[in-house]
Amino acid sequence: MDPSRPEATHVAVKDGRIQSVGTASEFAGLPVDRRFAEAVILPGFVEGHAHVMEGTLWKYTYVGAGERRNPAGQKVAGLASIDAVIARLAQAHHADPGESVLVGWGFDPLHIDGARLTRRDLDRISPERPIVVFHASLHIIVANSRVLELTGFTSETAI
Repeated sequence: MDPSRPEATHVAVKDGRIQSVGTASEFAGLPVDRRFAEAVILPGFVEGHAHVMEGTLWKYTYVGAGERRNPAGQKVAGLASIDAVIARLAQAHHADPGESVLVGWGFDPLHIDGARLTRRDLDRISPERPIVVFHASLHIIVANSRVLELTGFTSETAI
């Protein structure tokens, strides 16, 4: 975890918490507990709500209502309307007009007076390119008509 000290042979623990890591000489004179002498101890990280995924999401276009900072530390303004969401997605589309799926993320209608994003809104950006927008919860996706066409999803599709 520390590039200047990639490996340690001893760990100082107080009240169940690691206080320091180092070598035998750094801990000379302290009591020794050999229960883990033949083991490898790794730091534990608990990420119970998958916020780590946001790092991956920044590859795509942020369309949420709240201002955020991207991984480079730059402020990305929040969007207050469906038209602003469409404008940001259209800007991303024109900056990279390829055939890959255009992805937006962070949308939450509760933060823009309950306005609903629809496939018709996304069709305004491009009727040919597949476009999806992930809700801020990542449990809901809005897709344009091209995505529905490519997936074979119609009003007759049984869910």
